[in-house]
Amino acid sequence: MYTYFEKIPLSEKITFYAKSLNMPQFDAPRHFHPEYELMCVINSSGKRFVGDNMAQYEAGDLVLIGPDLPHYWHNDEPRKSNVEAIVVQFRNDFPGNSFLEKLEMQELRRMLDRSQRGIYFSENVARKIIPMLENILILKGFDRVMVLLSILNQLSLDKEYELLSSAGFVPENNLYDCEKINQIHQYIIKNYKDQIKIDEAAAIVNMTKSAFCHYFKKRTRKNFSRFVNEMRVGHASKLLVETNNSISEICFQSGFRNLSNFNRRFKEVNSLSPQEYRQQFRQEFIIPNKYFS
Repeated sequence: MYTYFEKIPLSEKITFYAKSLNMPQFDAPRHFHPEYELMCVINSSGKRFVGDNMAQYEAGDLVLIGPDLPHYWHNDEPRKSNVEAIVVQFRNDFPGNSFLEKLEMQELRRMLDRSQRGIYFSENVARKIIPMLENILILKGFDRVMVLLSILNQLSLDKEYELLSSAGFVPENNLYDCEKINQIHQYIIKNYKDQIKIDEAAAIVNMTKSAFCHYFKKRTRKNFSRFVNEMRVGHASKLLVETNNSISEICFQSGFRNLSNFNRRFKEVNSLSPQEYRQQFRQEFIIPNKYFS
């Protein structure tokens, strides 16, 4: 079974990503990403796949997935109502390695270590966590981060948790295949401000152009140009938040060749124009202009 690499829309300045899912069915295939993922099913039932574990899930199912651990949910058919869930994805350096070294953080650190196998939490804990997850969807800034820390603390105190994947499971994405994706990813990171040639990317992993295009789309569910554009948009988002550079300056600093294409690609990724993104971010986090240069 193929395992897809999923790019989570997190920049260096964003701590975590939280969203509410409401859809006819879970549509993500088996995938992995370097971020932690906390998945809470509000309304659905079916089978849950984490690493080499397969189990039945019901409403109230709460699971923490560690970095690079393959997973996906498959809901029962047919359904009379939509799948509802809340998912929180946070960076693998949250809340900071030095912070986790503190004595008070031992339980939290142990839990994050255990999540490398996937953790299923008890029903009693899940009932306490669901209102907190609903709250995190509407909070902003510091309060939002504090609620996430509180959630993780509550989870770390659960004594009735269940580890999902077996101790000997080695994800295929941590082996040769993941190395190829990482090589491509590093090439894009180093060159996204300049012209990126698909032939050069293919040569890095010793593939022909046609084989590379097929491979990349198969593993990421995106074509190469879209993936590169998303990397460039991510850098542009960072500049929009951290600087007062003009939109046209940021366009070229992010590797785009013309402003109209930049505006179009940016809106495809963020559902906002660059100007709207900058205004909304500064309004939500109330960051004075004097802190930008």
